[in-house]
Amino acid sequence: MNESPQQFSKLGFVKTIVVPALTIFLIPAISLAFFWHAQARYDADIRESILEKVRSDPTLDELQRAEAIRFLRYDGWSQPLAFKHVVSFTLHESVRLQITYDREKVASEWIELQEFGTEQTAILNVVPKYHARSATAAAHHAERQKTQLAPPNEAALTGEA
Repeated sequence: MNESPQQFSKLGFVKTIVVPALTIFLIPAISLAFFWHAQARYDADIRESILEKVRSDPTLDELQRAEAIRFLRYDGWSQPLAFKHVVSFTLHESVRLQITYDREKVASEWIELQEFGTEQTAILNVVPKYHARSATAAAHHAERQKTQLAPPNEAALTGEA
């Protein structure tokens, strides 16, 4: 019998370990990076399309157009904020609105009211109004779920009062 020692090549290691590892990890990473790129590009295209429509809208005067563009370009939030997370609103020196929210921990976001031009009063009226509506709807929804999940009353089932 031929008793020659087996020789292992470094290429075999690459084929069995490196190539599968690249397939498992690199392809999804590249796909995710491409998705982020495509999403950012798509979002930018949509935003520019909306801005172009605002710029060419004949029903808006120059002041309204400038305010609409300023509003559409506002990106002061670190992330979107749902009304259900809002704890309180505080107006500071009539120029900054502090919105405190609770999302696993209590934090705050600030809105500089000058960002909204002449619509500052509308912002101060509308935001708390919609927060109150959201809180009322959430309480109503929770109450309905409680009554739907509650066991039926035996007297109600038998028709006794």
